[in-house]
Amino acid sequence: IRAYYDANFALVEKHLGIAAPQGGFFLWLKVDDDIEFVKRLMAEQAVKGIPGTFMGVETATGNPGRGFVRLALVHEHAVIDEALARVATLYRAQ
Repeated sequence: IRAYYDANFALVEKHLGIAAPQGGFFLWLKVDDDIEFVKRLMAEQAVKGIPGTFMGVETATGNPGRGFVRLALVHEHAVIDEALARVATLYRAQ
């Protein structure tokens, strides 16, 4: 299972130039505006993601999820490869 997710995260490095985390199957992608990025990602690239703002709680110091998009890298490698190419198109344009 680890090798499967390692292969998916290798695709993250290929398309986004981001090193893989030490564990997990979510990519927490740092973006300027997480809600706007996800709206555009879904509308323009047909890729689903969750704004980090929705995953965190507003505190006195802010929301730790704000500025991140959570992407689950759980599909087959070919699907992840295509989806990350689409993400990269929008990611580079921000």
